[in-house]
Amino acid sequence: MIATEDQLLGALAGCGFDFTSRVREIAKRFPRELDWGVAGFEVVPYRLTRPFAALGEVWKIPVNREVDLDLPALRCKHEFHPAGDARANHDQAYSGLAAPFGPGEAGESTNVYERHLRVGFFTIESSHGLGS
Repeated sequence: MIATEDQLLGALAGCGFDFTSRVREIAKRFPRELDWGVAGFEVVPYRLTRPFAALGEVWKIPVNREVDLDLPALRCKHEFHPAGDARANHDQAYSGLAAPFGPGEAGESTNVYERHLRVGFFTIESSHGLGS
């Protein structure tokens, strides 16, 4: 079970997450594209060397004018939609995350299925909109 920040950082680094390169440098390797989920919002589609917590290899670094491109990424997201049903997608994503992190806490939103898993200063969130 991943219970400490060092364990989490080691697991993420083992999958290919880059915590030291500036977003600007990562964007040279993985050019920006428009996020299909948010019109007009650019992301850097970051590819891992292997999946993290049974999720896919392609993650997104949100890029907008509030992101300092000369710093490492502070936020990464992964869109997980293997089924056409939001509840099934959430249950499968949460199952993959709960295995290394434990059960986490239920979210309080009324329009999404969500769980929050905390490791030190880090929060890992699984959420799927009811309409997705």
